[in-house]
Amino acid sequence: MVVAAADSHLMAAEELTAADLAGEVVIGLTDDVLGAPDLPGTTPARFAALPTDQAIAVAASGVGIMIVPMSLARMHHRKDADHRVLADGPTSTVALVWPRERTTPDVETFVGIVRGRTANSSR
Repeated sequence: MVVAAADSHLMAAEELTAADLAGEVVIGLTDDVLGAPDLPGTTPARFAALPTDQAIAVAASGVGIMIVPMSLARMHHRKDADHRVLADGPTSTVALVWPRERTTPDVETFVGIVRGRTANSSR
């Protein structure tokens, strides 16, 4: 996901590509889980890398953009920042693991939430 200020020109598109990011300043992350993305035409920020929550605040101010997994973009959502899919960007995997014999109704509910189900969804 690309995170930028809510009023950024990038937020006009529903989905972005690396080519769309040419000329943008990319904010580095101290807790980066994707590694440095290869985005030709972008410039690394001239300040030190920041933790994700602080970097999103800086991106929201319009100073630059950042690349994070969707889960982090959603977790740190702010009114003054928005995110879009980076179609040709890096990907990450999320996995849930627990002992099969410890499966309970609460675990099943949690798995459903992770998969995007709601109380009104069917399996």
